[in-house]
Amino acid sequence: MSMFSNPGSAPFRDLPPGPHPGVPTDPDAHVAPDSLDRRIRSVVRSRWTLIVLGCVVVAIFVVLSLY
Repeated sequence: MSMFSNPGSAPFRDLPPGPHPGVPTDPDAHVAPDSLDRRIRSVVRSRWTLIVLGCVVVAIFVVLSLY
């Protein structure tokens, strides 16, 4: 069933398309190009930190289990 054939969707046909219908969007608004890179680098760095920390913890347990 198409949304245009649904009688309950009639009130929504007058709203403009977009992420938030009824709220005007600013065409000049954008995310700073550096902010995405910074977030990606932060996530990658934290993942590597967790991997290295996990390896150190496992190595400590292996060494301690040998004694």
